[in-house]
Amino acid sequence: MSLIEWTSAYSTGNNEIDQQHMKLVETLNSLHDSMKQSSDKESVSRSLTALTDYTKYHFSSEEKIFEGSSYPKTAEHKQEHQDFVDKIVKWQQEYEQGRILLNVDMLDYLVNWTLNHIKKTDIEMTKWL
Repeated sequence: MSLIEWTSAYSTGNNEIDQQHMKLVETLNSLHDSMKQSSDKESVSRSLTALTDYTKYHFSSEEKIFEGSSYPKTAEHKQEHQDFVDKIVKWQQEYEQGRILLNVDMLDYLVNWTLNHIKKTDIEMTKWL
């Protein structure tokens, strides 16, 4: 069973963004699977790198969609993205340096932040657009 099951509650109404969100959820599920099934640091590291890379790609893509508009919360939305990226990049670096272990609390943070961001910030943005 997946950690996160995609439902219509996460749909923003923008097909491109929704497809990317589904991929982001899939990437979070893969990280969870790696953490659950393997004590192999390389496997977990690859999953964490995939999450970091895809998150950066998705945020960049999403920002291009609303940057050309006069969306009034552009700066706040971009800051939320940057804060999240900063946190996962820091965790990735610390994990790869052996300074931290990924744990359930970190995974919960990643999942809760992502789903809350989609259900609040992203849906609000796509409704405005």
